[in-house]
Amino acid sequence: ERYEAVLKSGVESGNLYYNLGNAYFKMDRKGKALAAYERAKRFIPTDEDLFANMNFITSLLEEAQPEEKLPWRRRVFTGFRNILPAGGWFILAVVLYYGTAALLATAILRRSFRKTGIRIAVTMTVMLLVSFIFFRSSVSSAHHSRYGIVIVPEVEVRYSPSYSGAVAFKLHEGTRAQLVRQQDEWAQIRLTQDKNGWVEANAIDEI
Repeated sequence: ERYEAVLKSGVESGNLYYNLGNAYFKMDRKGKALAAYERAKRFIPTDEDLFANMNFITSLLEEAQPEEKLPWRRRVFTGFRNILPAGGWFILAVVLYYGTAALLATAILRRSFRKTGIRIAVTMTVMLLVSFIFFRSSVSSAHHSRYGIVIVPEVEVRYSPSYSGAVAFKLHEGTRAQLVRQQDEWAQIRLTQDKNGWVEANAIDEI
């Protein structure tokens, strides 16, 4: 309750969300714990204890996280892109930019280093472009995609935003889903191309 009160006051930090996740886990609320850990990742994306806790909770879930089958090119691109967060790709791009500029300046001033310097600078320029592409892709993905975690033991996914809608399938606590839109007290979610529908909005916590 105290952690939640601090968050409501407008204060956010990785450690705050991490401790909140630990508290929810000790209350056996795995979905709320995972949601807090996911928010902590925005602040401490390389914290080993955070990822260890997330992996442990994931191993306790009733069902595996559904994964969409993507074309191999997209899988490879996404795999490399997710090696670093958006901020990491930005920092790398900045370092490569200034490093390339310094190499070119050195190559111009020192004739003996010119050929080697230009070769290295060309390689670094390619790496700079790749880093910038990954950075733009990460930012675009975060900006246009919203995700949530199921925070109740079980929720029915319906074909329409109504209790009279037929049940398509069920999801269990801790499942991650893309949030498409909200209509009144219902949220439209998407797991894969063939698994989507409507759930009660209070059954899923946006991260």
